[in-house]
Amino acid sequence: ALLKSPHLAHVRTLLLHGNYPMHVEGTVAFAKEPALARIEHLYLQSGGDEGLTALADSPYVHNLQTLAMGSHNNVTDKGVKALARSSNLNSLYSLHLSHNDVSDEGAKALAEKTGLPKLRDLNLARNNIGTSGALALAQGSALEGLRHLRFAWVDRKQLGTTGVTALTDRFGIHFETPFV
Repeated sequence: ALLKSPHLAHVRTLLLHGNYPMHVEGTVAFAKEPALARIEHLYLQSGGDEGLTALADSPYVHNLQTLAMGSHNNVTDKGVKALARSSNLNSLYSLHLSHNDVSDEGAKALAEKTGLPKLRDLNLARNNIGTSGALALAQGSALEGLRHLRFAWVDRKQLGTTGVTALTDRFGIHFETPFV
């Protein structure tokens, strides 16, 4: 119903962050809306794997440039794998999946993905990615165009010295510092 409103006909950015009542069902329904095709920047704080899978499978996300599903959205490797398999997100420039439950397996899926040719900004801060996931990201041919890769300062130990070095050498990784 939201996207069908005539008052939103020219909206290109939707910030539904903090909209907990939307839940998984709302995100799945949202992904089925043809009007989603005009949205270029989408920020969600609900949906988890099922919502991310619905968005990845949606034929209406071809204009999406930014997708943010961070901040404890319950995204796991399952959702990231669906995203990695999608052929509908060719315009995606920025992907934010911070503060979720993505592990090495999800990082490897992203590193092997070839359908995100425009991806330049990837935020994986505060997930469960370790050294093998970091090495996969650093060696992945699918991330050739990536310019900004972000992890949290506290992720360094989990990524390991080898992982941090590989990511820094490849991407000049940016570690977000904690709030003071």
